[in-house]
Amino acid sequence: MTEAIRPNPLVEQRRARIKDLGFNPIGKTNLYQVRDGGMVVSVDPKTARYTFLVDFDRQLYPPHVKALTVADYTGTEALHVLSGDELLMPCIQGGVMLESLSNAESEKTKLNQLSSIPLVDQLAQAGFDKDAQNSDMWKRDFLCQYEGASQEVIVHVEDGNLSRILKPLPPSRYKPHKIDEATEIVEVRQEQGRSWMDKYDVITLHEGYLSLDLSTHIGGRIDNIQPTRELSPQELKVESYSPHPDTSTPEFMVGGVNSTELIRSITAFNGRPLADIEKDMRPTKNGDMAKTSVAGFLGADESLVDVLAQDNDFVRGLGLTHEDMAFPLKYIRRFYELGFGKSRAISGIKDTYFTLGGNKYQLTTTQNLGSQGSPFRDGTFASSIFSVKNLSNGESISGSMLHTDMIERWGFYEGKGTSFRLEPEAILKVFPYLQELSKERVGQ
Repeated sequence: MTEAIRPNPLVEQRRARIKDLGFNPIGKTNLYQVRDGGMVVSVDPKTARYTFLVDFDRQLYPPHVKALTVADYTGTEALHVLSGDELLMPCIQGGVMLESLSNAESEKTKLNQLSSIPLVDQLAQAGFDKDAQNSDMWKRDFLCQYEGASQEVIVHVEDGNLSRILKPLPPSRYKPHKIDEATEIVEVRQEQGRSWMDKYDVITLHEGYLSLDLSTHIGGRIDNIQPTRELSPQELKVESYSPHPDTSTPEFMVGGVNSTELIRSITAFNGRPLADIEKDMRPTKNGDMAKTSVAGFLGADESLVDVLAQDNDFVRGLGLTHEDMAFPLKYIRRFYELGFGKSRAISGIKDTYFTLGGNKYQLTTTQNLGSQGSPFRDGTFASSIFSVKNLSNGESISGSMLHTDMIERWGFYEGKGTSFRLEPEAILKVFPYLQELSKERVGQ
Protein backbone atom coordinates (compact mmCIF):
# COMPACT_ATOMS: atom_id res chain seq x y z
CA MET A 1 0.00 0.00 0.00
CA THR A 2 1.45 3.34 -1.07
CA GLU A 3 1.73 5.91 1.68
CA ALA A 4 -0.15 9.12 0.90
CA ILE A 5 2.03 12.17 0.31
CA ARG A 6 1.31 14.77 2.94
CA PRO A 7 0.63 18.25 1.57
CA ASN A 8 3.11 20.95 2.51
CA PRO A 9 1.20 23.41 4.77
CA LEU A 10 3.59 26.19 3.74
CA VAL A 11 2.21 26.04 0.18
CA GLU A 12 -1.25 27.28 1.18
CA GLN A 13 0.25 29.77 3.62
CA ARG A 14 2.31 31.32 0.85
CA ARG A 15 -0.54 31.35 -1.63
CA ALA A 16 -2.63 33.16 0.97
CA ARG A 17 0.28 35.53 1.59
CA ILE A 18 0.67 36.56 -2.04
CA LYS A 19 -3.08 37.08 -2.32
CA ASP A 20 -2.94 39.37 0.71
CA LEU A 21 -0.19 41.32 -1.07
CA GLY A 22 -2.52 41.94 -4.03
CA PHE A 23 -1.63 39.11 -6.41
CA ASN A 24 -4.48 37.51 -8.35
CA PRO A 25 -4.56 34.20 -10.24
CA ILE A 26 -3.95 34.28 -13.99
CA GLY A 27 -6.97 32.41 -15.28
CA LYS A 28 -7.06 28.87 -13.94
CA THR A 29 -3.28 28.55 -13.67
CA ASN A 30 -1.12 28.44 -10.56
CA LEU A 31 0.46 31.73 -11.62
CA TYR A 32 -0.37 34.96 -9.80
CA GLN A 33 0.12 38.49 -11.12
CA VAL A 34 0.15 41.68 -9.12
CA ARG A 35 -1.75 43.44 -11.93
CA ASP A 36 -2.42 42.94 -15.63
CA GLY A 37 1.01 42.86 -17.24
CA GLY A 38 2.76 43.01 -13.85
CA MET A 39 5.14 40.80 -11.91
CA VAL A 40 4.17 37.12 -11.78
CA VAL A 41 4.88 34.60 -9.02
CA SER A 42 4.15 30.92 -8.52
CA VAL A 43 4.46 28.66 -5.48
CA ASP A 44 5.91 25.18 -6.00
CA PRO A 45 3.19 22.73 -4.87
CA LYS A 46 5.77 20.48 -3.17
CA THR A 47 8.56 22.68 -1.78
CA ALA A 48 6.61 25.98 -1.50
CA ARG A 49 9.55 27.71 -3.18
CA TYR A 50 8.70 30.89 -5.05
CA THR A 51 9.39 31.25 -8.76
CA PHE A 52 9.31 34.74 -10.23
CA LEU A 53 8.40 35.43 -13.84
CA VAL A 54 8.54 38.53 -16.01
CA ASP A 55 7.37 39.40 -19.49
CA PHE A 56 9.50 37.76 -22.13
CA ASP A 57 9.46 41.11 -23.89
CA ARG A 58 8.07 44.20 -22.11
CA GLN A 59 7.53 45.98 -25.42
CA LEU A 60 5.24 43.27 -26.78
CA TYR A 61 1.51 43.37 -26.03
CA PRO A 62 0.41 39.69 -26.26
CA PRO A 63 -3.30 40.32 -27.07
CA HIS A 64 -2.15 42.02 -30.30
CA VAL A 65 -0.29 38.91 -31.49
CA LYS A 66 -2.06 37.44 -34.52
CA ALA A 67 0.39 34.67 -35.32
CA LEU A 68 3.60 33.09 -34.05
CA THR A 69 6.15 30.49 -35.05
CA VAL A 70 9.67 29.40 -34.20
CA ALA A 71 12.18 30.08 -36.94
CA ASP A 72 15.89 30.50 -37.53
CA TYR A 73 17.59 33.76 -36.60
CA THR A 74 21.36 34.01 -37.16
CA GLY A 75 21.77 30.28 -36.66
CA THR A 76 19.62 29.86 -33.55
CA GLU A 77 15.97 29.09 -32.89
CA ALA A 78 13.94 32.16 -32.00
CA LEU A 79 10.31 33.08 -31.54
CA HIS A 80 8.86 35.13 -34.40
CA VAL A 81 5.51 36.86 -34.01
CA LEU A 82 3.19 38.98 -36.09
CA SER A 83 1.92 41.75 -33.85
CA GLY A 84 -0.47 43.91 -35.83
CA ASP A 85 1.46 44.35 -39.07
CA GLU A 86 4.91 44.19 -37.47
CA LEU A 87 7.23 41.18 -37.68
CA LEU A 88 9.06 40.85 -34.34
CA MET A 89 11.43 38.57 -32.51
CA PRO A 90 10.51 39.06 -28.84
CA CYS A 91 13.32 38.81 -26.34
CA ILE A 92 14.20 40.00 -22.87
CA GLN A 93 16.12 43.06 -24.04
CA GLY A 94 13.22 44.32 -26.15
CA GLY A 95 11.72 43.07 -29.39
CA VAL A 96 13.95 43.00 -32.43
CA MET A 97 12.35 44.30 -35.59
CA LEU A 98 12.84 41.71 -38.31
CA GLU A 99 11.82 43.90 -41.24
CA SER A 100 15.44 44.02 -42.45
CA LEU A 101 15.68 40.24 -42.85
CA SER A 102 16.15 39.14 -46.42
CA ASN A 103 13.15 36.83 -46.03
CA ALA A 104 11.01 39.28 -44.04
CA GLU A 105 8.21 39.36 -46.61
CA SER A 106 8.02 35.58 -46.85
CA GLU A 107 7.98 35.35 -43.05
CA LYS A 108 5.12 37.84 -42.94
CA THR A 109 3.22 35.89 -45.58
CA LYS A 110 3.68 32.66 -43.63
CA LEU A 111 2.53 34.26 -40.38
CA ASN A 112 -0.46 35.89 -42.06
CA GLN A 113 -1.48 32.48 -43.30
CA LEU A 114 -1.03 31.04 -39.78
CA SER A 115 -3.26 33.75 -38.34
CA SER A 116 -6.27 32.00 -39.87
CA ILE A 117 -5.94 29.08 -37.46
CA PRO A 118 -6.44 29.20 -33.66
CA LEU A 119 -3.46 30.36 -31.62
CA VAL A 120 -3.45 27.16 -29.59
CA ASP A 121 -2.91 25.23 -32.82
CA GLN A 122 -0.12 27.65 -33.77
CA LEU A 123 1.53 27.04 -30.38
CA ALA A 124 1.36 23.29 -30.92
CA GLN A 125 2.87 23.61 -34.41
CA ALA A 126 5.64 25.81 -32.96
CA GLY A 127 6.62 23.06 -30.54
CA PHE A 128 4.93 24.37 -27.39
CA ASP A 129 3.56 21.74 -25.01
CA LYS A 130 0.30 22.14 -23.17
CA ASP A 131 0.82 22.08 -19.40
CA ALA A 132 -0.47 18.84 -17.90
CA GLN A 133 -2.27 20.59 -15.04
CA ASN A 134 -3.20 23.93 -16.63
CA SER A 135 -4.77 23.62 -20.08
CA ASP A 136 -4.50 27.36 -20.72
CA MET A 137 -0.71 27.32 -20.25
CA TRP A 138 1.84 26.32 -22.91
CA LYS A 139 5.60 25.88 -22.49
CA ARG A 140 8.67 25.57 -24.69
CA ASP A 141 12.46 25.85 -24.33
CA PHE A 142 14.49 27.61 -26.97
CA LEU A 143 17.64 29.68 -27.31
CA CYS A 144 17.16 33.40 -26.86
CA GLN A 145 19.67 35.44 -28.86
CA TYR A 146 20.32 37.85 -25.96
CA GLU A 147 20.35 35.27 -23.16
CA GLY A 148 22.84 33.00 -24.91
CA ALA A 149 21.33 29.90 -23.29
CA SER A 150 18.21 27.78 -23.29
CA GLN A 151 15.25 29.76 -21.99
CA GLU A 152 11.81 28.51 -21.03
CA VAL A 153 8.91 30.49 -22.41
CA ILE A 154 5.45 30.20 -20.86
CA VAL A 155 2.41 31.37 -22.79
CA HIS A 156 -1.03 31.85 -21.26
CA VAL A 157 -4.04 31.74 -23.55
CA GLU A 158 -7.36 33.24 -22.52
CA ASP A 159 -10.50 33.15 -24.68
CA GLY A 160 -8.43 32.16 -27.70
CA ASN A 161 -5.99 35.09 -27.38
CA LEU A 162 -2.55 35.37 -25.82
CA SER A 163 -2.71 37.12 -22.45
CA ARG A 164 0.88 36.75 -21.22
CA ILE A 165 4.23 35.57 -22.64
CA LEU A 166 6.49 34.96 -19.65
CA LYS A 167 9.95 33.76 -18.72
CA PRO A 168 10.91 32.44 -15.27
CA LEU A 169 13.97 34.19 -13.85
CA PRO A 170 16.76 31.59 -13.74
CA PRO A 171 18.83 31.01 -10.56
CA SER A 172 21.83 32.60 -12.29
CA ARG A 173 20.01 35.96 -12.16
CA TYR A 174 20.35 36.02 -8.37
CA LYS A 175 24.00 34.98 -8.13
CA PRO A 176 25.92 35.05 -5.88
CA HIS A 177 22.75 35.04 -3.76
CA LYS A 178 19.90 32.55 -4.05
CA ILE A 179 16.15 32.13 -3.83
CA ASP A 180 15.11 29.04 -1.89
CA GLU A 181 12.45 27.68 0.47
CA ALA A 182 13.42 30.23 3.15
CA THR A 183 12.81 33.26 0.90
CA GLU A 184 9.89 35.44 1.96
CA ILE A 185 8.03 38.20 0.11
CA VAL A 186 7.93 41.29 2.33
CA GLU A 187 6.45 44.01 0.12
CA VAL A 188 5.13 44.68 -3.39
CA ARG A 189 5.08 48.17 -4.89
CA GLN A 190 5.25 50.04 -8.17
CA GLU A 191 8.05 52.48 -9.00
CA GLN A 192 8.44 55.19 -11.61
CA GLY A 193 10.97 54.73 -14.40
CA ARG A 194 12.79 57.45 -16.29
CA SER A 195 9.67 58.50 -18.21
CA TRP A 196 6.17 59.06 -16.84
CA MET A 197 4.95 56.09 -18.89
CA ASP A 198 7.65 53.75 -17.61
CA LYS A 199 6.43 52.08 -14.43
CA TYR A 200 7.55 48.74 -13.09
CA ASP A 201 6.78 46.41 -10.21
CA VAL A 202 9.19 45.84 -7.34
CA ILE A 203 9.07 42.94 -4.88
CA THR A 204 11.15 43.13 -1.70
CA LEU A 205 12.41 39.72 -0.62
CA HIS A 206 14.08 38.57 2.58
CA GLU A 207 16.49 35.67 2.21
CA GLY A 208 18.39 34.68 5.35
CA TYR A 209 20.54 37.64 6.35
CA LEU A 210 19.77 39.86 3.35
CA SER A 211 17.02 41.89 1.77
CA LEU A 212 16.80 42.49 -1.98
CA ASP A 213 14.49 44.05 -4.54
CA LEU A 214 13.37 42.16 -7.64
CA SER A 215 11.80 44.34 -10.30
CA THR A 216 10.29 43.90 -13.76
CA HIS A 217 12.65 46.68 -14.91
CA ILE A 218 15.02 45.50 -17.69
CA GLY A 219 13.58 42.03 -17.74
CA GLY A 220 13.95 41.12 -14.09
CA ARG A 221 16.51 43.26 -12.29
CA ILE A 222 18.02 42.52 -8.86
CA ASP A 223 18.89 45.64 -6.86
CA ASN A 224 19.03 47.14 -3.38
CA ILE A 225 20.70 44.13 -1.78
CA GLN A 226 21.15 45.03 1.88
CA PRO A 227 22.18 43.06 4.99
CA THR A 228 19.35 42.75 7.52
CA ARG A 229 21.73 42.41 10.48
CA GLU A 230 25.42 42.63 11.34
CA LEU A 231 27.26 39.96 9.38
CA SER A 232 30.25 38.03 10.62
CA PRO A 233 33.48 37.90 8.57
CA GLN A 234 32.76 34.22 8.02
CA GLU A 235 29.33 34.95 6.53
CA LEU A 236 30.87 37.49 4.17
CA LYS A 237 33.79 35.13 3.52
CA VAL A 238 36.41 37.74 4.34
CA GLU A 239 39.65 35.93 3.57
CA SER A 240 42.86 36.24 5.55
CA TYR A 241 46.15 37.06 3.84
CA SER A 242 49.06 34.76 4.63
CA PRO A 243 52.25 36.74 5.45
CA HIS A 244 55.40 35.76 3.53
CA PRO A 245 58.96 37.05 3.18
CA ASP A 246 59.56 39.75 0.60
CA THR A 247 61.61 38.57 -2.39
CA SER A 248 64.08 41.48 -2.07
CA THR A 249 64.26 41.73 1.72
CA PRO A 250 63.40 38.35 3.27
CA GLU A 251 63.42 39.88 6.75
CA PHE A 252 60.41 41.98 5.74
CA MET A 253 57.17 40.02 6.07
CA VAL A 254 54.64 41.07 3.41
CA GLY A 255 51.30 41.16 5.25
CA GLY A 256 53.03 40.69 8.62
CA VAL A 257 54.41 42.72 11.52
CA ASN A 258 57.70 44.54 10.85
CA SER A 259 59.85 46.84 12.95
CA THR A 260 60.30 50.45 11.96
CA GLU A 261 64.06 49.96 12.14
CA LEU A 262 63.83 47.24 9.49
CA ILE A 263 61.59 49.38 7.28
CA ARG A 264 64.11 52.26 7.32
CA SER A 265 66.87 49.91 6.12
CA ILE A 266 64.99 48.65 3.06
CA THR A 267 66.41 49.43 -0.38
CA ALA A 268 64.11 47.26 -2.52
CA PHE A 269 60.62 45.71 -2.48
CA ASN A 270 59.31 42.76 -4.48
CA GLY A 271 62.45 42.53 -6.64
CA ARG A 272 62.53 46.23 -7.55
CA PRO A 273 64.87 48.99 -6.31
CA LEU A 274 63.26 51.59 -4.08
CA ALA A 275 64.11 54.36 -6.55
CA ASP A 276 62.12 52.62 -9.32
CA ILE A 277 59.11 52.14 -7.04
CA GLU A 278 59.21 55.77 -5.93
CA LYS A 279 59.38 56.87 -9.57
CA ASP A 280 56.19 54.93 -10.31
CA MET A 281 54.55 56.48 -7.26
CA ARG A 282 55.12 60.11 -8.33
CA PRO A 283 52.21 61.97 -9.97
CA THR A 284 52.24 61.51 -13.75
CA LYS A 285 50.04 62.34 -16.72
CA ASN A 286 51.51 60.00 -19.30
CA GLY A 287 52.27 56.79 -17.43
CA ASP A 288 50.78 53.32 -17.64
CA MET A 289 47.84 53.38 -15.24
CA ALA A 290 48.40 49.73 -14.44
CA LYS A 291 51.67 50.83 -12.80
CA THR A 292 51.43 54.59 -12.15
CA SER A 293 48.82 57.17 -11.16
CA VAL A 294 47.89 60.67 -12.31
CA ALA A 295 47.35 61.79 -8.70
CA GLY A 296 50.38 59.82 -7.52
CA PHE A 297 50.87 57.61 -4.47
CA LEU A 298 53.62 59.84 -3.05
CA GLY A 299 54.18 63.57 -3.05
CA ALA A 300 56.79 65.00 -5.40
CA ASP A 301 59.57 64.92 -2.79
CA GLU A 302 58.39 62.28 -0.33
CA SER A 303 60.43 59.22 0.65
CA LEU A 304 58.60 55.90 0.59
CA VAL A 305 60.48 54.45 3.57
CA ASP A 306 59.85 57.63 5.57
CA VAL A 307 56.11 57.38 4.94
CA LEU A 308 56.07 53.65 5.76
CA ALA A 309 58.14 54.16 8.91
CA GLN A 310 56.01 57.01 10.27
CA ASP A 311 52.75 55.11 9.71
CA ASN A 312 54.26 51.94 11.19
CA ASP A 313 55.27 53.87 14.32
CA PHE A 314 51.76 55.27 14.67
CA VAL A 315 49.93 51.96 14.19
CA ARG A 316 52.32 49.81 16.22
CA GLY A 317 52.34 52.43 18.98
CA LEU A 318 48.62 51.74 19.43
CA GLY A 319 49.20 48.02 19.75
CA LEU A 320 47.62 47.45 16.35
CA THR A 321 48.83 45.93 13.09
CA HIS A 322 48.31 46.98 9.51
CA GLU A 323 46.20 43.84 9.14
CA ASP A 324 43.93 45.22 11.88
CA MET A 325 43.69 48.54 10.04
CA ALA A 326 42.93 46.87 6.72
CA PHE A 327 40.31 44.50 8.09
CA PRO A 328 37.28 46.90 8.04
CA LEU A 329 38.27 47.84 4.48
CA LYS A 330 38.33 44.14 3.51
CA TYR A 331 34.96 43.77 5.22
CA ILE A 332 33.33 46.57 3.20
CA ARG A 333 35.02 45.39 0.01
CA ARG A 334 33.10 42.13 0.30
CA PHE A 335 29.82 44.04 0.13
CA TYR A 336 31.03 45.50 -3.16
CA GLU A 337 32.25 42.14 -4.48
CA LEU A 338 28.97 40.41 -3.59
CA GLY A 339 26.87 43.02 -5.38
CA PHE A 340 25.32 44.61 -2.30
CA GLY A 341 23.85 48.09 -2.51
CA LYS A 342 21.10 50.15 -4.08
CA SER A 343 21.90 51.59 -7.49
CA ARG A 344 21.66 55.33 -7.98
CA ALA A 345 20.41 56.98 -11.15
CA ILE A 346 24.06 57.50 -12.13
CA SER A 347 25.37 54.21 -13.43
CA GLY A 348 28.03 52.47 -11.35
CA ILE A 349 27.22 54.05 -7.96
CA LYS A 350 25.69 51.99 -5.14
CA ASP A 351 24.80 52.61 -1.49
CA THR A 352 24.93 49.86 1.13
CA TYR A 353 23.82 50.22 4.74
CA PHE A 354 25.43 47.88 7.24
CA THR A 355 26.39 47.44 10.90
CA LEU A 356 29.87 46.67 12.23
CA GLY A 357 30.88 46.62 15.88
CA GLY A 358 27.48 48.01 16.85
CA ASN A 359 27.88 51.13 14.64
CA LYS A 360 25.70 51.80 11.59
CA TYR A 361 27.36 52.76 8.31
CA GLN A 362 26.63 53.96 4.80
CA LEU A 363 28.98 52.62 2.14
CA THR A 364 29.01 54.26 -1.29
CA THR A 365 30.96 52.55 -4.04
CA THR A 366 31.68 53.88 -7.51
CA GLN A 367 32.75 51.64 -10.38
CA ASN A 368 35.39 53.26 -12.59
CA LEU A 369 35.87 52.59 -16.28
CA GLY A 370 39.54 51.69 -15.87
CA SER A 371 41.57 49.92 -13.21
CA GLN A 372 44.52 51.01 -11.08
CA GLY A 373 47.36 48.61 -10.39
CA SER A 374 49.45 48.55 -7.23
CA PRO A 375 52.80 50.40 -7.48
CA PHE A 376 54.34 47.44 -5.62
CA ARG A 377 53.47 45.29 -8.66
CA ASP A 378 52.16 42.47 -6.50
CA GLY A 379 49.30 41.57 -8.83
CA THR A 380 46.63 43.58 -7.00
CA PHE A 381 44.50 46.22 -8.67
CA ALA A 382 41.18 47.99 -8.20
CA SER A 383 38.57 49.55 -10.46
CA SER A 384 36.39 51.19 -7.84
CA ILE A 385 36.50 53.83 -5.13
CA PHE A 386 34.54 53.99 -1.89
CA SER A 387 33.26 56.34 0.75
CA VAL A 388 32.11 55.01 4.11
CA LYS A 389 30.36 57.11 6.75
CA ASN A 390 29.79 56.13 10.36
CA LEU A 391 26.14 57.13 10.83
CA SER A 392 26.57 56.86 14.60
CA ASN A 393 29.30 59.52 14.97
CA GLY A 394 29.35 61.26 11.57
CA GLU A 395 32.98 60.41 10.75
CA SER A 396 33.81 59.34 7.18
CA ILE A 397 36.69 58.25 4.94
CA SER A 398 37.13 57.83 1.19
CA GLY A 399 39.61 55.85 -0.80
CA SER A 400 40.30 53.25 -3.43
CA MET A 401 39.62 49.56 -2.97
CA LEU A 402 43.35 49.24 -3.69
CA HIS A 403 44.06 50.77 -0.27
CA THR A 404 42.88 47.52 1.29
CA ASP A 405 45.73 45.48 -0.19
CA MET A 406 48.39 48.18 0.07
CA ILE A 407 47.69 48.66 3.78
CA GLU A 408 47.43 44.97 4.65
CA ARG A 409 50.48 43.84 2.66
CA TRP A 410 52.83 46.82 2.79
CA GLY A 411 51.52 49.11 5.55
CA PHE A 412 51.13 51.81 2.88
CA TYR A 413 48.35 54.40 3.28
CA GLU A 414 49.82 56.61 0.50
CA GLY A 415 51.96 59.69 0.99
CA LYS A 416 50.90 62.79 2.86
CA GLY A 417 51.48 64.80 -0.32
CA THR A 418 48.71 63.02 -2.23
CA SER A 419 44.97 63.62 -2.38
CA PHE A 420 44.16 59.92 -2.01
CA ARG A 421 46.03 59.32 1.26
CA LEU A 422 43.97 57.38 3.80
CA GLU A 423 45.00 58.61 7.23
CA PRO A 424 45.33 55.83 9.84
CA GLU A 425 43.85 58.15 12.44
CA ALA A 426 40.77 58.70 10.24
CA ILE A 427 40.26 54.93 9.96
CA LEU A 428 40.25 54.72 13.76
CA LYS A 429 37.57 57.42 14.00
CA VAL A 430 35.31 55.75 11.47
CA PHE A 431 35.71 52.31 13.04
CA PRO A 432 35.73 52.89 16.84
CA TYR A 433 36.07 49.19 17.60
CA LEU A 434 39.73 49.57 16.56
CA GLN A 435 40.18 52.12 19.33
CA GLU A 436 38.73 49.65 21.84
CA LEU A 437 41.05 46.97 20.48
CA SER A 438 43.98 49.31 20.96
CA LYS A 439 43.03 49.98 24.59
CA GLU A 440 42.81 46.25 25.28
CA ARG A 441 46.30 45.64 23.86
CA VAL A 442 48.19 48.55 25.39
CA GLY A 443 46.31 48.34 28.68
CA GLN A 444 44.84 51.84 28.73
